[in-house]
Amino acid sequence: MEDVSATSATSQTQITGPVLSEQQKRDFCAELLHRYGLQLNLNNELLPMLYLAYQAAVISQTTSQQTSENLAHILRELDRKVARESNQAKASIHIKGTRQAFWLGFGSIGFPLMAVAILGIVAWFAYQYRMTVQEKSDYIEYLVEHATMQEQAVNDTTSVIFIKLYPSAGFQNARAGSNYVYNSQDQCVQIPLYFKRRE
Repeated sequence: MEDVSATSATSQTQITGPVLSEQQKRDFCAELLHRYGLQLNLNNELLPMLYLAYQAAVISQTTSQQTSENLAHILRELDRKVARESNQAKASIHIKGTRQAFWLGFGSIGFPLMAVAILGIVAWFAYQYRMTVQEKSDYIEYLVEHATMQEQAVNDTTSVIFIKLYPSAGFQNARAGSNYVYNSQDQCVQIPLYFKRRE
């Protein structure tokens, strides 16, 4: 049987840091004493490991500081560029009032588009009105064409053409062009011209 304790002792290796010269050890210890008030023995076994950790921290701090300085420089340049372009834009456009600002914002195509839209709306309303008047006119023309018209002389030079209407109790029983309804409240005669469905 082998001796386990003997093999384990020989397989263990000592972790060491970089080999430092005596001058590097003195400089490093002096820096620690000066900056942090930490005094170390030059022959301390952990000194190479501390040196490595310290150098890594210094590199990290330097990189971080350079990155933040680069970022600040980029932001300053961006601010300058935006300010320069903004000043150029302000110099090229001089707005003298709200009316001019409106027309600049409205653009050269806004007014013609607005005029076309207004003309389209007016044309649509005119068409609708014309169709309504035409529809009513058609009803009246139909009534006149199909009603029983008669002619009677008024005097030697004038005659009148009229439609003979008969009384009706209400509009439910009346026929357009043939009946009339007497309205006692207004004391007038109401003649139905045409009937249409309610919408």
